[in-house]
Amino acid sequence: VAEAKRLILNSGDLKEALKLLPFYMTAEQAILKSMIENGPKAYEQAFKQVPHSLRTLYTHSYQSYVWNSMVSKRISMYGSEKPVIGDLVLLPQSDGEHRTSKNSRVKVLNESDVASGKWTIHDVVMPQPGYDVKYPQHNIGNAVYKAFVEADSLSWNALCKKKGDYALPGGYRAILVLPTNMSYKWITYSD
Repeated sequence: VAEAKRLILNSGDLKEALKLLPFYMTAEQAILKSMIENGPKAYEQAFKQVPHSLRTLYTHSYQSYVWNSMVSKRISMYGSEKPVIGDLVLLPQSDGEHRTSKNSRVKVLNESDVASGKWTIHDVVMPQPGYDVKYPQHNIGNAVYKAFVEADSLSWNALCKKKGDYALPGGYRAILVLPTNMSYKWITYSD
């Protein structure tokens, strides 16, 4: 594998690099075969040759990477002590209630919500990017997500539209979770 990488980086010899890949590297083989056939710069076409289940894994992994980066920005900018105006929280869902969109259970906190003390930092959620989510209404909003994705030379529109190879609905995750029903004990070792 290291020799295949060296070949690609030093000489761009994709055919010889392909011969060096082990049989189990099916995704890498598919990418190299496509680049041999369609040209070494046909990245999107090459990526489409990766098996669908693996391609989906990659796109969900990227979605999580964006979420983690946005949460880091949110905590750097606003701290991790309390919610701020523009944060998102999930509203409780009553039993049997049918919702057509995840957005119907998301609330954007306003000044009176924050002042009420009803919501804690453990209620704050951030969206994984996608076509069916709301974004915070503060400095870590839609524009920051979009700029982050586009800085990786990826299409925000491809990620956030309902149809297409990379379309993802998105979702919400709590930025901090308060553990419950757990126990611990201190163990010291003498060695």
